[in-house]
Amino acid sequence: MSSLPGMGGFFVDPARTPAEAPGLPDLVAAVADAAAHGLDTYSWQLPWVLTTHLYRYGHWEDLTAVQKRSKR
Repeated sequence: MSSLPGMGGFFVDPARTPAEAPGLPDLVAAVADAAAHGLDTYSWQLPWVLTTHLYRYGHWEDLTAVQKRSKR
């Protein structure tokens, strides 16, 4: 995958990266747990931290899930 003009290599080539980062499913689940237990600070901070990684590596379903569960 080549970079888009002006993006400077923002997106990562999925063929050259691991399919899933270790612990990623646990972090995604932690967002749901934080929201379910009323931990508002964690329920917006975790998605904020995870967004760049999920976006760059194409984890679209996880990205959508954590954004929907985040407290704004």
